[in-house]
Amino acid sequence: MGWQSWIVGFDNENQKIHILTIIKQHNEIYNTPVNENSNLEEVGEELINFTETTLKTIYKATPLKDKTRAILFGNSGGRADTCQFLMRNKIIPVEYTTAIGKRLNGQLPIDIEGHIIEDTTQ
Repeated sequence: MGWQSWIVGFDNENQKIHILTIIKQHNEIYNTPVNENSNLEEVGEELINFTETTLKTIYKATPLKDKTRAILFGNSGGRADTCQFLMRNKIIPVEYTTAIGKRLNGQLPIDIEGHIIEDTTQ
């Protein structure tokens, strides 16, 4: 197991809200204690470190095709379970690479609700 970074493209606020809602569901399942009577789905470890970005170069193929904005996040284990959970919920995650990073216009840290986190250290 190791750190896995994901990127999910979107075009409008409704899509953004859907992505964040499914991420919240994933994390709620992860944080729910499991017992022998539990019917919870398998999910990877908690999704954290959310940022929002815009794409300066639009993809012509891949799940990021024609997307103008994206949310990035990661987790430190359970890559297959996380990917399957997201896809069952109509979200197609793409593994983040340095090549993708070159197509981004910077990243703004956001919380799980999608609000920009202001830098309070200045």
